[in-house]
Amino acid sequence: MPTNNRLQNRCLSFFLIVLLGGCEQQVVDPNGKSTTVGFPVAKDINVLVISFDAFRQDNLKAYGNKLYLTPNLDAFAAESTIFLNAYTAGSSTVSSFAAAFTGMYPHRVFRSWKLLQTQTLAKIFAEAGYATGATLNNKQLIAERNFGQGFKFYSVFRDQKDQRPVEEITQFLTTHKDEKFFAWVHFINPHSPYKLREGSEHLLTPGYEGVYLQNSGAHVQTYKPRRMREKDLKRIGELYNNEVFYADQRFQRVLDVVNELDLLDKTLIIITADHGEAMVEHGVIGHHQLYEEVIRIPMVVRHPAAVGSRYIEARVSNIDLLPTLASIAGLDYAAEDIDGVNWLDGIPAVRPLLTIQMTNNAKLSMTLLNDNYKAISWCTKSEDFREELFHLVDDPGELNDVIESNEHAEVVNTIFDFMHEVAGGDPCTVIDNAMAGGSMTEVDDETLEALKSLGYVQ
Repeated sequence: MPTNNRLQNRCLSFFLIVLLGGCEQQVVDPNGKSTTVGFPVAKDINVLVISFDAFRQDNLKAYGNKLYLTPNLDAFAAESTIFLNAYTAGSSTVSSFAAAFTGMYPHRVFRSWKLLQTQTLAKIFAEAGYATGATLNNKQLIAERNFGQGFKFYSVFRDQKDQRPVEEITQFLTTHKDEKFFAWVHFINPHSPYKLREGSEHLLTPGYEGVYLQNSGAHVQTYKPRRMREKDLKRIGELYNNEVFYADQRFQRVLDVVNELDLLDKTLIIITADHGEAMVEHGVIGHHQLYEEVIRIPMVVRHPAAVGSRYIEARVSNIDLLPTLASIAGLDYAAEDIDGVNWLDGIPAVRPLLTIQMTNNAKLSMTLLNDNYKAISWCTKSEDFREELFHLVDDPGELNDVIESNEHAEVVNTIFDFMHEVAGGDPCTVIDNAMAGGSMTEVDDETLEALKSLGYVQ
């Protein structure tokens, strides 16, 4: 079996303390474990999904953050249902959205660079007579990739200030306030480059002098943290936090519109992210790995008929959104091909979940969460192929690969075989098949430059 080079637990370093305001992240569920959510069916309810790019789950107070980082989101979460163990099915924007829009694992439905023609959340709601609209601030989600299926209004753009998403979702909600609607707004922040924003001085160490005074740079995933000055690492972490604080303000502007239009008590609102962001826990910055800091996402749901702070410990995924949201609205959907779970039917106490990294040719991998174990297959190149196994209860920071441990020997073959079963084949072959024929030939020059600026294309 291959070996690996594990870094020391960087949670003890001040870089993560900058991000979290401390390393103690445990959140206690006062109601105990639950596999039911208690959301009532509400026909004709409006649905609004608000998502953020590269937004760590533990940015929020509900997930253990101790900084004054997201006061508006925290206030919203205080009257919402919080899913403590929520995961993305894809570690990149397009694979995550492919899963969230369809209820299927991304390798099954995002193939050869595009989303297949299939059942989507927007189609389900549109066919039921809802006004459907999406305003997405990430050029990865351009209409040429078929993400607009079912949306009567669909816009994708590049706006590092996240002003246009606010303007366009405001226009959509205002136009359709007297109709039933399904809407999705996606903010690019806090995705890199992390830029200095006004009003976030409380998150910055005074007197910093260095190359990251105003901007982290777009290609943070290429940085070599072990070779960097500690004060520069700290600054990058603070700039990320300042972007999170800025994203929280964007959220409040949307919520203000919802309130002004008297829609709050008529609308199911979901706060989530496409993926998280690594901050040196495993030696890198960015989201090109499948460790917990990348694949855990916030999942905060406010049902107008179930207002109040509740914690759900059962493991969920963004592939659950399609069956769950359709069911809450009382809408029919084709369930036979769905990988997601309808929360109204109950969430299994023990549930395997896949997450896939498949849209960066240099970073291909798959992970399976099953019970207390997590298996990772790294598929980038044959000579670099390796596997890792972690026992998350004993090692939540994934610092001790137990794949060669005698204590866990009986689990190794079983869990990797199970990964093959859930994925529908060998992980590396499955990913290769899904990516076959993919290219950037249909991307215009402006979009290509936007993707380069965000670090997607080198």
